[in-house]
Amino acid sequence: MKLLNLILLLLLCSQASAYVPNLDMILSRMSRNHGYGFYFVEQEVVFPNEPTPYIVKEHWTVENDNTVKLRVYGQNELEGQLQATFVYRGNKKYFLDYVGTKKVTTKNQDWLHPYFFFRDVKKIKNKLFTQNIIPASALEDKALNFNKKLEAGDFKQDYVKLARNGGKVSYFVGIPSVANNLKPGLWSIQDKFHLTKLRLKSGSELDAQNHGRYLRGLWLPKTHRIHFDDNFIQVNLRRVKGLSGSNSLKKKMKHTALDKTVQADITILPDIKLIQEFYKRFR
Repeated sequence: MKLLNLILLLLLCSQASAYVPNLDMILSRMSRNHGYGFYFVEQEVVFPNEPTPYIVKEHWTVENDNTVKLRVYGQNELEGQLQATFVYRGNKKYFLDYVGTKKVTTKNQDWLHPYFFFRDVKKIKNKLFTQNIIPASALEDKALNFNKKLEAGDFKQDYVKLARNGGKVSYFVGIPSVANNLKPGLWSIQDKFHLTKLRLKSGSELDAQNHGRYLRGLWLPKTHRIHFDDNFIQVNLRRVKGLSGSNSLKKKMKHTALDKTVQADITILPDIKLIQEFYKRFR
C-alpha cells in the first residue's frame, strides 16, 4: 500500500512539474512585473573596443511601453562626440538631426523596450505575432466567441512549452529551432515570469540575467546583452527611481518638446559603425 501511494505521489508531482500555463497567463504574469506609473532608468551601454570599451550613458524616462524619452551621452573618449534625445510615442520615433531639424521615423522592428515594460497583453501579443513568435490564432480570444461551438483542440497552444535556458526551466513561446535554423522565440523563467531571452525574426537576440525588484513592483535585469551580426553589446543597469508623473514631466515627454531646438538635443554620433547601427536598430 505504501508503495502504491508513493507511485501515485510521484505521478502527481511529475504532472504538476510539467504544467504549462497558456500564453495569456504567462504574458499577464510578466506584465505584473513591469510596475506602474513613471520611472527614471539610468543604464550604461558597453561597446567592445580595444584597448578599452566605449561607454555610453543612457537616461530613460518611461511612462509605459509606448511613451518613452531617451537621452544619450558619450562617456570618456566619446564625451562631446555622442549625444542624442529620442522621443517615442506609439509607433513613432522623434529626434533632431545633426543640424537641428526635427525628424520622425517608424520604430525599427528590433526596438526592444516594450518587452521590459509592457502592461497590455493584447498589444504585446500583436508584437509577438509581427515577430513570427506566435501564430495569428493566438490573437483570438476563443473563450469569448459565443457564436462558435468550442472544439476539443481550441485551447491547445503547441507554441508554448517548457524549455531550459541558462540551466533554468523556462516557459518558451515560439517554434522550437532546429540545427542551423534558429527561430524567433521568447523565454520567461518558470514561476517568476521574468524575461530572460528573446530572439527576434531579424536574428538579433537579447539575454537578460540577474533581475532585481525596484519600487512599485518593477523588475528589471541588472545586466542584459544584445547579440546581432556577431556583435555583443552589454547593458548595465545603474539606477532606477519613481517619478511623480506631473504635468510638467508629461509635457517634456511629448515630441513637441523638441520644437524648441536645444543644442543638447541635437543628434551627434561618432564615426563608429557599430554605435551608429546600434542606435538605428535598437533605439
